[in-house]
Amino acid sequence: MRYRTLHRTIRALLRQACVAIAILALAVPVAQGGVSLSHTRLIISAKQPEATPRVTNEASQPVLLQVWIDTGDRAADPQNIAVPFLVVPPILRLEPAATQRLRIMYTGRAGPPADRESVYWLNILEIPPKAGSPQTDLLQISFRTRVKLFFRPAGMPAAGLNAHEALRFESRRQGQGSVLRITNPTPVHQTLLDLAIGTGSRKDPAAKALAPPDMLKPWASVDLPMGRGRPGQGAGTRVFYSVINDLGVVVEGVGTLTEAAGSK
Repeated sequence: MRYRTLHRTIRALLRQACVAIAILALAVPVAQGGVSLSHTRLIISAKQPEATPRVTNEASQPVLLQVWIDTGDRAADPQNIAVPFLVVPPILRLEPAATQRLRIMYTGRAGPPADRESVYWLNILEIPPKAGSPQTDLLQISFRTRVKLFFRPAGMPAAGLNAHEALRFESRRQGQGSVLRITNPTPVHQTLLDLAIGTGSRKDPAAKALAPPDMLKPWASVDLPMGRGRPGQGAGTRVFYSVINDLGVVVEGVGTLTEAAGSK
């Protein structure tokens, strides 16, 4: 009986502590991020080796920014990253409502493949100032923005704004089910936002939605599971998808689903 009473007492104290922590968390203000970038993606080429995106401080307090480029590893130390680009300025302070351009320049150093597009990431780390009053309880959070930076070498074939129209879609048998193979026969990356297959229209409720890949690399293929049964959907089956083009605009596309040899 004594242990049961002690157990109930401990549980009651824990509940009170949880409530107190929740109330404290609600009472402590959190510093909000307020930096915006003028581009959702950047493209630099050997012919146009510089980009100048604008960064704006939309917050009500000054902010310190650190800017760098990585190769895809978001946990990498900026001091140990080797990329063929230079960012100016790498550190800047922005007053409230202020805007400043960043200069991102291709240095010409060897590294990227000469026949296809390469992808890097532009990082903007927002470091808010410390609380002005020692009596103010303020939870300081550093916000980080990452956008894709694409580089196109001089020897890369031209792709154009309609590169997504070259995507190929093929159904293939895999075990007891089937997969949708998407092939990107172009030298540029293709970012798919949504994907569905069907015989009707894009908005047909019968169209089967699939989870699109994050990004298709140049001249690469990816297989997406379609479930059990026949790999093909018959004549007239179409693939509805959308991509982001060079201008950062979402563009819709429609492809024809074909069956791989031996899958029937």
